[in-house]
Amino acid sequence: MSTTRNQQAQVATAVGAIVRGLVGGAVGGAVFIVVTMWFFTTMGAPANQPLRVIASIVQGQDALANGTADVWVGWVVHIVLSLAFGVGLALIVRGIPSDGMRAAIGLAYGGALFVVNFLILAPLVFDPLTNANKPFELFAHLVFGSVAVLFMLDYDRSGRSRA
Repeated sequence: MSTTRNQQAQVATAVGAIVRGLVGGAVGGAVFIVVTMWFFTTMGAPANQPLRVIASIVQGQDALANGTADVWVGWVVHIVLSLAFGVGLALIVRGIPSDGMRAAIGLAYGGALFVVNFLILAPLVFDPLTNANKPFELFAHLVFGSVAVLFMLDYDRSGRSRA
């Protein structure tokens, strides 16, 4: 009987981590895209240009070049990636007992996403991202990780850690 309860507790913990990851990814992704859209407007580009760049991940680089990259496709791709990255982060930090360590991992996770997306994948398979403002993109990805991980901390209302 205790084995079944143990398994049920493990499943509940995993489900809780996934839900936290979905929420964290959604909120972190929302903050990320708003900051990115703001940045693009400060550079004289349309606010929806980041979504067109994101859309070209699935529509192809030619869609960005010829102006057919769809903003709604960009939204869908951005949301799906944000949710997936949020769940990935939640699964990484769920066994970490310290909120401080979880926060540090969230920041590092955002940095790792930047490295993979802009320094590894972009030069290999996605040329439009090679011209991105890398310092800003690093900042935006650090913001994503920092915001997303907030939903994975274990503080109760008194401010004391439950872990």
